[in-house]
Amino acid sequence: GGKLDSPVPQRIFWAVMEGVVAAVLLIGGGLSALQTASIATGLPFAIVLLLMIYSLGKGFGEELYHLAVEEVKEIVRRTEQEERGVPALVPGAAAMPAADD
Repeated sequence: GGKLDSPVPQRIFWAVMEGVVAAVLLIGGGLSALQTASIATGLPFAIVLLLMIYSLGKGFGEELYHLAVEEVKEIVRRTEQEERGVPALVPGAAAMPAADD
């Protein structure tokens, strides 16, 4: 939903604010204060990213399980058809019409 290009005054405001915060941290506590603030700001994002990685891995594992179950069901179905003498068709293939004598 938002615009791709933000208004120029808004971009200027955030650029100035970022510079002011960095300058205050450098003047007030030096480089170590700036580094500490950067780590403290980035830590919550890192935690969220780690949770997303876990969630994505779990989702892929469940999907792989469901795909494997469906594949086993298809193999069982084909085997049962072959045992009954019904030729198993490849999924998506059309059956050959019976030849008229």
